[in-house]
Amino acid sequence: MTLRRQPIARSTKPIKRGRPIANGKRPRKKRKGGKAALGRACDKLWSLIVRQHGSCKVCEKAPPAVVLQGAHGFSRRYRGTRWNLLNGFSLCSGCHVRLTHDPIGWDNWLRVAWGASIYAEMRRLAICGPKPDLAAVHASLLAEWNR
Repeated sequence: MTLRRQPIARSTKPIKRGRPIANGKRPRKKRKGGKAALGRACDKLWSLIVRQHGSCKVCEKAPPAVVLQGAHGFSRRYRGTRWNLLNGFSLCSGCHVRLTHDPIGWDNWLRVAWGASIYAEMRRLAICGPKPDLAAVHASLLAEWNR
């Protein structure tokens, strides 16, 4: 004897999607103009300013032969130097990938490009620099871009 499963009763009410209402209150909507948006705006301005150089700092190729990218001397993760224009280089995509995957070669290139004193100061700022004020950073980058 084979047992048959009973069909599942389906509700005729539509299923509500989205976040549930807690205590009869709707959840607050996220603001669009917060710190993250200001940080992205700073990143964009920084990249535009750095790429104005016009050619790759390593191989000296210029557009339209190559696509220029903004590269950080010290990684973007270090907020003390992330939007510092001295920490930025315009590189072609090939040089950017090659030097990203060769950190020792990149470090040696930075020491030659900056010199010992600037390299030491940028390293100090990257490791223990003050937390940047994003509004002030954005204002200074905007002033530099408009110059």
